[in-house]
Amino acid sequence: AVPATAAAPAPPLYDGLAVSFNFVGSPHIDTHDVSEQFAISLGDFSGGGELCVESGPEEVTRVDTHGRLAKVDGRYPHWVRGY
Repeated sequence: AVPATAAAPAPPLYDGLAVSFNFVGSPHIDTHDVSEQFAISLGDFSGGGELCVESGPEEVTRVDTHGRLAKVDGRYPHWVRGY
């Protein structure tokens, strides 16, 4: 049992939501992020639109967010690939 005086962990904080249409982003870092972010893309499209994240000195990971929720760290360079 947990003592009644034990502090519960703080819930994750967020203060923003972005909704975009046919968005293509250039490489950037989200300097105000303090944790990971979640992304999902919806709609009838194919080819492109992946979330690209620098995962190493000369390595980029493409994250397919089409119809699936993905968690990435916006404090690393990232962008949305063109269609």
